[in-house]
Amino acid sequence: MELNKFMNKFVSDYDSVDDILTIYNSEKQVKETVEFTELINLDLDNDGKVVGVEIFEASKLLPQFNPQLNLEFLKNIKFASLEYKEHRNLWFVVVILTNNKNVVIRQAMPPLMRSAFISPLIASS
Repeated sequence: MELNKFMNKFVSDYDSVDDILTIYNSEKQVKETVEFTELINLDLDNDGKVVGVEIFEASKLLPQFNPQLNLEFLKNIKFASLEYKEHRNLWFVVVILTNNKNVVIRQAMPPLMRSAFISPLIASS
């Protein structure tokens, strides 16, 4: 039961036409979206914490990490969530996906260097 409460705060959508996977915490307000790579955007809250992710070309990118994360799996996502950790200058994001057959896959994204990111909101102030 606790797991469902945890999962319910996340919203996910896989757009198969544009091949974009979006996962975000519906209980957190997004202050800004940051393009870390041309294929991964992160949503940050007021404290600079990761509260969402957009993965472009998801059906091509995710199978490079895990072959099970193919187009069929993405089209049948039932639940999704994120885990986020910081260590020194790195952000670590794990995407957790459950399909309609209740197969759960935890996939770590490549570590992202915080120093490679300069917030346009901070830079303009």
